[in-house]
This record gives sequence, C-alpha cells and structure tokens, in this order.
Amino acid sequence: MQKKPTIIIFDPQSLFLDNVDVIQESYSTLHCSSPVQLFSNLKKYSDSIKIIIYCANFSLSDYKTIQAIKMDYVLPEFILLSQDYAIDIFTEIAKLGIFSIHNISIHHAILELDIHDILSENLSYKALLKKRLNHVLDIDLYITYKNLLENTQVCSKLLNNHLHKISSPTIFAQDQLHILLIEDNQPLSKRLCNWLSKHSITTCPAYTYQDALYLLKRHSFDLIILDLGLPDNYGSSLLQDIHSFKLPPPIILLTAYKDYDSLLSCMKEGAFEYITKPFNPDIFIKKVRDTLHFSQLRSIPFKTIT
Repeated sequence: MQKKPTIIIFDPQSLFLDNVDVIQESYSTLHCSSPVQLFSNLKKYSDSIKIIIYCANFSLSDYKTIQAIKMDYVLPEFILLSQDYAIDIFTEIAKLGIFSIHNISIHHAILELDIHDILSENLSYKALLKKRLNHVLDIDLYITYKNLLENTQVCSKLLNNHLHKISSPTIFAQDQLHILLIEDNQPLSKRLCNWLSKHSITTCPAYTYQDALYLLKRHSFDLIILDLGLPDNYGSSLLQDIHSFKLPPPIILLTAYKDYDSLLSCMKEGAFEYITKPFNPDIFIKKVRDTLHFSQLRSIPFKTIT
C-alpha cells in the first residue's frame, strides 16, 4: 500500500530543483505546480499533509493562497522559499504564522531541520489552535482560530460586532492613547511625534535601550514603536524584555535595513508590524491604526462574554 504524503512541494516556477530530490528521498512528498493542484491535493490528503514547502517570488496572490489554506486547515505548517520579495508582501505573509522563511538557495540540511522540528511536534488539536493564536497577526485568521477554539457561533457574532465598533476611525479620537517611541534619531523622533499628535496621540520619546526600559517600568503604553538599531543594544533584545512584562503592548518595528531573518524572528516574538525607513506619513499612520485595531481585538475575553 502506498504511503500517504506528509509534505507538499508547491513550486510553479521550478525554483526548488536543486533540493527537491533530497527531500523526496527522505519523505513522502507530492509536487504541485498550480494553486488548483495544491488545493485539490490538500483536500484529498488533509489527514496526512503536515508541511507545505511553498516556493515563489512572493506576491499578493501568494499571500491570498496561503491565507486561504490557513483559513481552511489548522495544519499544515508552511516553509517558504523565495529568491526575492517586497518587504510589504513579506510582512503580510509573516503575519499568517509562518514556521520559517528562507532563500531558495538554502542548504538542504537546514531545511531538513525545519521539517524534523515540525514532524516531531505532537500537539492536540486544542493545543495547536492555542499555538496558532499566539503567533498569528492576521485579523481574519485570528478570528477564525478564535472561533474554532471557542466552538460557538455566539462568540463569532459578538466578536464581529465588537470588530465593527473598533474599526471606526474614532479609534484616534480617544484622549488616553499613549505611545512609547524608541528611536535614537532625534530629528526623526520629533517628526514622528508631530505626526501622531495630529491624531490626538500622546507620544513619549526614548532614545536608548536604557531610557526605554526605565519608562516601561514606570508607565503603561498602548503601543510601542521600536527602532531595531539602538546605540546601546539591538532592538530585538528589548523586544524580549518587553514581552517579559505582564500584558505587553503591541509593537511596531522601525529599521533602515530589509533584514528578513530578523523580521520573521521578531514577529514570532510578538512584533506586529515592520516599517522600513524612509516611509511616508500616511503609511505610518495606517500601520499604527491597524496595530491598535488588532490589539483591541486580541484583548476581547471570549469566555467572559455573556
């Protein structure tokens, strides 16, 4: 009897030719060259597929394909391989709770380590959903997982009503929104503070890692905007410190570099957004709005709703 496949290799542009033989020798795999074929095989082998190795130069259509799969299936995990991708698309895809993202030229040994880690994980359905909720930053996907975990239509209705309320532009009309801005470039920090003040948001600037820690221990904030290139420590270290606090606020990362490995690592540690310098005010404000929106959504205590 033929063994059911555990891995789908989705490679419509034949980008993965150098490593595909090594993976096929070690694991039971299926090769898909189109989205139709991918969805067909997922439906046919939904009980056995644990991993999708997704190879593409990421575009909006790839984001939609991955999101659609994750909306319909709690498993599989995704390992993404690419030659090149735009930072904005990368950020949105990373919000879908991706296990790992690598350059297409990655050595097969690293890829096999990812595969081993995924296949060796043995979680119950409920534990897997909880894990998904801790890592996903896409609003539609978060609602889907939350409803699956609670398994109730009532929660879905109440959540959607609440979502409708907090999506209103009045989110910036509140008087009590406070943001901690951690940016060592003082002229840029002042400019960002001015942009946010126009939307009735109070901003507290910090220029170093130590200044930020001091403020975090003494004040509460609705949002943190964090520059990864601080003079006295790397921003990712501060990210870990922030998440050691009880009920840490959401975080937007700022950087002048398109460091994809750092981005994925930071988003797995809880950062919500990633903005590369330079950026325009409209995009900046939109990302602040989206982050505050999602933060309010995640704060809904489902089991206390009656």
